Amino acid sequence: MFTLLKEIFWEGAFKRDATLLDRDRYLLGLMALIYFQTCFLLDNGLLMPPPDTLFFGEERASILSVYWAFLRMDFLIDPIFLALHVLLAARAFGRWLGVPLGLISLIATIGSLRVVLMSIKEFYGYGFPDEVVIGLAIISGIWLLPILFMLFRSGLKERNPNHDLFTQNPNLNPDMQLTPVAFLHKMLILNVGVMVIMLVINILFAIFGSYGSQEPMMILNLVISAGAIILSIWYAVKRLRNLGWKPLPWMLFLLIVPSLISVLISWLYLEIYFYNAWIFIAVTLLAPVIKWSFMVIAFKIMLQPYKAPKELLADVV
Repeated sequence: MFTLLKEIFWEGAFKRDATLLDRDRYLLGLMALIYFQTCFLLDNGLLMPPPDTLFFGEERASILSVYWAFLRMDFLIDPIFLALHVLLAARAFGRWLGVPLGLISLIATIGSLRVVLMSIKEFYGYGFPDEVVIGLAIISGIWLLPILFMLFRSGLKERNPNHDLFTQNPNLNPDMQLTPVAFLHKMLILNVGVMVIMLVINILFAIFGSYGSQEPMMILNLVISAGAIILSIWYAVKRLRNLGWKPLPWMLFLLIVPSLISVLISWLYLEIYFYNAWIFIAVTLLAPVIKWSFMVIAFKIMLQPYKAPKELLADVV
């Protein structure tokens, strides 16, 4: 696992004659980074509380805003995300483009800056400034250009068909498992397909629909999203099979435990979360730690190639 991460993010990143990263490993690294940042973004429902619920009064709310912006773990982790984006860009596009493209990639994939803006919106009642929205759109458009360029680069299969990322579990039928690269391709097709379908549906409803058609549109979007989630779970099950892990207990663990934690945090939110300083600080500091523990597991599921059991390796040796 460490060797694979080194291949993707570090090996020859700033060497003059380094071989540029192939399409598959670049997309795997980018998918992992986007997944990490998205988890932080989506799980920040515990954003800034209303001033009348603050445990230390509205007049000292600015102290809380500073704490929220600069002392939360997901904000402090942004320098690490930036370094990883720069390293990945340097591996894929060369050392001279590493810093600018890495910075663009971080901003376009929405790091903690947008989370902080969301918290400001919740706390002060303001929306996103138009300049910010326009700027993010422009940066995202620029960011898509190198990604489109990467789609035409040779894949890992052409460069190294015997790479560990293509290793299949010999105990299973190939149709019942997914290697890391196959999992990446399936998820990319699924996500892009869902985005295109939902975009077309929303455009059609906006052009030909009426006010009364908003509810059917929302229901249709929910059905498409639910179908995508179910298909994603099926892909994850096939990925777990490739690793030799039992899918049922792992899927239950990955689905139920975070749900229970979310219910607990929601209860704290409604009952005592914003009225007790110690609980407030504990939750805001521990929640990212819990998220990171689950993200590490998900990271292994996404990227770890199949490895034969030790006893089989001993027999081979």
